[in-house]
Amino acid sequence: MTKSNLMNSMWACCLLLAGACGGHTPTPQPQVAEPQGTADPVATEDDESEAEEEEVAEEEQPPPSGPAKLTVDAIVHGESKPAVVRVLDQDGKEIAKGTSGQAISLQSGNYDLVVSIEDEAVMIDRPTEHLSLTVEPGADLKQPVEFAWSNVQLNVRVNGKTASNAEVRLFKDDELVTTAKSGSDYFMITPGRYSAEVITGASTLKVNELFFPGEAKQSVPVDVSMHAR
Repeated sequence: MTKSNLMNSMWACCLLLAGACGGHTPTPQPQVAEPQGTADPVATEDDESEAEEEEVAEEEQPPPSGPAKLTVDAIVHGESKPAVVRVLDQDGKEIAKGTSGQAISLQSGNYDLVVSIEDEAVMIDRPTEHLSLTVEPGADLKQPVEFAWSNVQLNVRVNGKTASNAEVRLFKDDELVTTAKSGSDYFMITPGRYSAEVITGASTLKVNELFFPGEAKQSVPVDVSMHAR
């Protein structure tokens, strides 16, 4: 081998070695992303445990028991008024009595509630309301009782002329409700149909029907005819 061929062989070996040692680029390895927002298993278990404890506590609460309380609100024209409250059992026997606004202690059961206004200054006919009532054990029952009302004034007219000195006796189902002077102050009364007797001088005149409208304030004419003697 000549010197020139030897040099060429050496250069060729050097090039091969350089390629083998420094010319290779390593293949990048894929990176695995860590999951984001992963719930804390301990915290999740604690939340589930608390929810289960609350459900158990709700299920374990005993139902209400013991005596109940009943408070009646007697209402006339949107206002609370004093009234007498009676509670009757299914046989009509009175088992409790009180007044409106007062808490009455009762055992659970079915009752008849009787509420009466006894002050003529509240309602002149002193009406009574009845209703059925179911009382649950341990209940705190608030029971409103509304009374129908009419606000009226009676004005007697004899032969078409106002008779301010006349007196009116008012009847409901043939029972005397009240006696009022013609043109006197308005008063509360249960709406409906009434009859009357008008007393003027020495004469008593009958009026077969007077009608008082519900939830209204009205001056009611009481017309009678009287013939000269």
